[in-house]
Amino acid sequence: MKKILFTVLIIYFSSSAFSQKYWTLDSCISHGLQNSILIKQAQLQKASAEIILSSAKTAFLPDLNGGVGQNWNFGRTQSKSGLYENIAQSNTGFNLSSSLIVFAGGRLINSLKKAKLDLQVSSFELERMQNSIILQTTSLFFNVLLKKEIQRVAEEQFKNIQRQAEITKILVENGKASKSLIFEIKAQIANDTLAIVQASNEVKLALLELAQLLEIDNVEAFDIVAEDTYIFDINDKLNQTPEEIYLKALTKLPEIKSAETLLHSSEQSLKLAKSSLFPTLSLQAGIGSSYFYLYNSGKNMMLKEQLPQNLGQYISLSLTIPIFNRMSDINNIKQSKISLENKKLTLQETQKKLFKEIQTIYANAVAIKEKHIYTLKSLSYAQEAFNYSKIQYESGKITIYEFSQSKNQLSKSLYEEIQTRYTLLLQIKLLDFYRD
Repeated sequence: MKKILFTVLIIYFSSSAFSQKYWTLDSCISHGLQNSILIKQAQLQKASAEIILSSAKTAFLPDLNGGVGQNWNFGRTQSKSGLYENIAQSNTGFNLSSSLIVFAGGRLINSLKKAKLDLQVSSFELERMQNSIILQTTSLFFNVLLKKEIQRVAEEQFKNIQRQAEITKILVENGKASKSLIFEIKAQIANDTLAIVQASNEVKLALLELAQLLEIDNVEAFDIVAEDTYIFDINDKLNQTPEEIYLKALTKLPEIKSAETLLHSSEQSLKLAKSSLFPTLSLQAGIGSSYFYLYNSGKNMMLKEQLPQNLGQYISLSLTIPIFNRMSDINNIKQSKISLENKKLTLQETQKKLFKEIQTIYANAVAIKEKHIYTLKSLSYAQEAFNYSKIQYESGKITIYEFSQSKNQLSKSLYEEIQTRYTLLLQIKLLDFYRD
């Protein structure tokens, strides 16, 4: 098939208000990425995952604890001789201890691996949210451009009917047309005015929807402008099959990477659950001293003298063997296996959903491309018919009703061409997103 050169011209009317800020597509996307609450939430989730990873790394290090204790004893206490005496004393203890997990059945290393994978997932989720904002912004941006062009067409049609109203007035004054034509054309003017009002309201609503997405409060001062003219060859954009586009999308889309990473994370979760069946070997070490003071003694050793003499150290190994915990560990393993299988299905579903989405977009693009060919033909014929009826009306050969029919058909053809053109443009941009 002969290549079709597809041209999108965006017409923009300058404003008289020099303080008005006009937003381009790039500036809209940039603002949306910076101010989206959903993106900020995703960033916090990533920050939380980074903290969890840091904790998983430090779990390999020994802990260190210090302590101070104070005791007072009053009343009868058994002495070294075996007799009970009235003794009042205080005891101040100082200690420093440390413990290290030597073996835990792979729990620490699997926790570390899982934390790394979960951080990757949070990064992919942040990227996915950013892509979502970009796609939504692009879609709403072009929707505003579409509504603006529809408004432009409505205004052009209004100018046409105004010119015909002037001609009608001249025809009536010269006795070449009935005075009733004045009222008929006023009715047409009213209809065209209503079309402008409706088009203007749709532009405002489209701008409002875009501003809400971008978290812009001053909606009244918000407006957009297209910097470029979009020119591209449709056949070049559709020269790849949906399968080819899908294979490219698999390697770049964060939702696919996220689903794959979640699967690996579930594998680590299963290993982590199995590690609870193994014994835990811990190493402990400590050092401590104390200071005794007898209130009813004539003389007590000073602190600096007692501390070295009362100094004690210890080192120990402890082995904790899980024997029975009411099947909690076994059930956790079973749950982890189910979760792993579910993540496999989630990955498959994500892949299938992506392929179906690309298939649909591609099919829509092909169908709309064919439709646009005929809308262009229809528009061309409608324009020729309108030009002819305009000449006929100005010469008094046709009625205002016939002229209005021709004008309304032209308006319908213009609206259909605009709608089809922008819909095709959006489908192409979506395909570009998946393959570029």
